[in-house]
Amino acid sequence: MLKDLDNLVGKIPNEFLQYLNSEFNCLYEYLSNSEELDNFIIGKYQNMVILEEDDEILKFLLNVLDLEFIEEVKLSQITIIRIGLNCDEDIQLHYAKKGGTYMPISFLDKNFGSTFFSLLDSTKKKIRIISPFIGYKTALALVNFIEQTDNELDCVLITRFDREDFIKGVSSITGLELLKRAGVKMYALQGLHTKLYIFDNESIIMGSANFTFNGFYKNHEFGVFMEEEREFSVECNNYFDGLLKDIKNHGDWEITQDLIVKEKPYCDDAVTGRAHSQKKARKNELPVTIQPNRVKWGATLDMNGQQRFDNNIEKDIVEEILKEESENQIQIRNTGIWLKFEGNSENRIPNNLTYFERRKKEHRRRTFFPKPPSGIKGGQLLFMTMVSTDKEDKGTPIIVGYAITSGFNETNIVDDNAPFNSKDRKGRYPYFVELTSGRFLKAPIKEGITLRELARELQTDLYPNPKSNFNEIIYTHRQKSHLQVTERAHDYIMQRLDSLFKEYGYEEL
Repeated sequence: MLKDLDNLVGKIPNEFLQYLNSEFNCLYEYLSNSEELDNFIIGKYQNMVILEEDDEILKFLLNVLDLEFIEEVKLSQITIIRIGLNCDEDIQLHYAKKGGTYMPISFLDKNFGSTFFSLLDSTKKKIRIISPFIGYKTALALVNFIEQTDNELDCVLITRFDREDFIKGVSSITGLELLKRAGVKMYALQGLHTKLYIFDNESIIMGSANFTFNGFYKNHEFGVFMEEEREFSVECNNYFDGLLKDIKNHGDWEITQDLIVKEKPYCDDAVTGRAHSQKKARKNELPVTIQPNRVKWGATLDMNGQQRFDNNIEKDIVEEILKEESENQIQIRNTGIWLKFEGNSENRIPNNLTYFERRKKEHRRRTFFPKPPSGIKGGQLLFMTMVSTDKEDKGTPIIVGYAITSGFNETNIVDDNAPFNSKDRKGRYPYFVELTSGRFLKAPIKEGITLRELARELQTDLYPNPKSNFNEIIYTHRQKSHLQVTERAHDYIMQRLDSLFKEYGYEEL
């Protein structure tokens, strides 16, 4: 009750007390049933708890499973630590005044990423990660460190393996594949919420940030960083080891390469199916009701209170609609980075050929267009994209390499030596640009990067003019010979191509 706060007058700083009063008033506005403020009583699991001693703060920080958030509130003269714990489906608020005798603890808000990678650089033996979502960029950065370090790094990760997460792009199945190939041991736990990072058993990061680029650098996240605090480190390590033991005791929930390979086509099918379901309804036709995909795989522990779905449930073709806003709402439209399509849906390129096997030698340094590609300038990059079929024999454009072009000029019109039946300028693709250099996958086209994968991983960040749903993302390329993509798409595609080049080799112009 309000009078309980009145009893704190003279016992805590006035500014702290004023802040607690404002918090109480907010709870009153949210929870009251029209009773007077003086008669309002907060429920048992919504009490406001004031922490006074260091060991009390430590106790709550160690409660990582129930920790909902931790944040710093800076007042004019003091700073408050505000901790939210899950208590019987409610959030119980805890407060402490920061300063003086606290353990060696630092609060993180905008520097999650820099702190993580700084600690990673000094890691010698092992790293432990708990994160519901895994991002492609952060996974790639960790893989690069593992491959470049001289130390034998033991890396174990606990995450979720939910199909809907992969479809929406909040977690990257391609990122998981990179980590698996780098030797990271990964285990799946349904209903996972905790985020915890442990370096060499000593340094700890915990808070609200997932192991994603947005979690580390863009979202408004908060957490704590602690080192040289033995009790805290031991408890966090015990928590990780205990959780991992529980997962193993509930079955074989290690994420394998085979599991990832089998899951990717289901995700891509769902992306394509969602695109189809998002087409505009015809006249007198009811719109499709879209439901989230329920397929999840992983251990289910009693403390998570989650129902486990059978991982053999057939995939849903109709899915929950994507949010229309992308994380980069404003992007530069004219990026000068292109997807250049070759082939068409009526004449798909056989997926068992390499890029050069299906090109006449005299035309390897040209790519052709039905209309003058005046927007393509000298020095710009083309991702060569074959309209073909994937490993599952499903139609999709597939990126097999990249090239730098000298750009289009009005003299770039084919003659009788064009790679199609034509006379003079009457062919279907009479215009071309010259390719000055390039690198292409030395493997069948089907081993390349599908547009379905790009839609799954990049979502609305694929094109400079963001698309609102999968239908627009998947089908934008139809009837087009080339499309611009974003800088983020460029980075993703180049990183994926580099990985494929290492695996299969490459050929150059």
